Amino acid sequence: MGLEEGSTWFLNSLSENNPTEYLRLFKNHVEPSSNPIFERFKFHKQNQKEFETIEQYITDLKLVAQNCSYSQQDEMVRDQLIFGLKNDRLRERLLAEGESLTLDRAVLICRTFQETQAQLQTMHNEAKQTLKQEVDAVVNEHDGALFCLFHTKVGEMELLEDVGSHLWENNNYVAFEYDAICDERISKLEYIGFSSGLRLAERFTRDLPRFKDELDIIKFLCKDFWTAVFKKQVDNLRTNHQGVYVLQDSKFRMLEKVSNGRQYLDKSSRLLVYTCGLIRGWLAALNVPCVVTAEVISMPACKFHIHLQRSS
Repeated sequence: MGLEEGSTWFLNSLSENNPTEYLRLFKNHVEPSSNPIFERFKFHKQNQKEFETIEQYITDLKLVAQNCSYSQQDEMVRDQLIFGLKNDRLRERLLAEGESLTLDRAVLICRTFQETQAQLQTMHNEAKQTLKQEVDAVVNEHDGALFCLFHTKVGEMELLEDVGSHLWENNNYVAFEYDAICDERISKLEYIGFSSGLRLAERFTRDLPRFKDELDIIKFLCKDFWTAVFKKQVDNLRTNHQGVYVLQDSKFRMLEKVSNGRQYLDKSSRLLVYTCGLIRGWLAALNVPCVVTAEVISMPACKFHIHLQRSS
């Protein structure tokens, strides 16, 4: 094919010894003529792909634009760069530059934004890993307390307290030590719940838009958070609009297996200590400091009282 095609080339004396001229004629033969209209169609369809970097996207735009026969190629590449970006924040930043924005300036802004995002992601991962290690350390250190919470029956708790009372009659020091141990375990359980709430808040709210106000946060807690943790929504939410919220769950999962006798009602509040910490940790992660207490109405119904601690 090369010999036959070459015999059709008519070169003057100046061109027949010029390899560049032969290359040009050969390219004209093997490469189809481009259609600027179709090339422009492809150019305007060129959007940034899901895992495509800014550098790759800009390079692709410039390559496609070469066959579009634009008189102002840089302006067209700049415009399509803005239109086709997948990040709305970056697009907003470029549009804010107005008519003074050049292609070189747009490329610089995009590169800076991409580098900044990578740095922020690295910092976020390090902070997240540190938080995870701290929470895991607390949970691992006190997992025995959690085991006691979820595996000790209320009747057995009552028996333990009877033993404590008996020890008090025979040895005041031993009884005091027993009470101190109980208080310490309850405090640890609340803190474990608090730590878990912090971690869950980070996971839940990572990709969510900013909450409007405190009430918006509490509503999310009652609906989405409660459903994810306890498989149902809070049944009733009340507030005095002065920083006090009451969450009522008429069938709280952690109380479903507990009998409804008076002797069990007196002991059941400790089963809500972990959840109180969970709520407090969740709200603390969203910069809403509070005090959370629980009240058992009748098994398995309960109320959680949230008192926000607003700075005066």
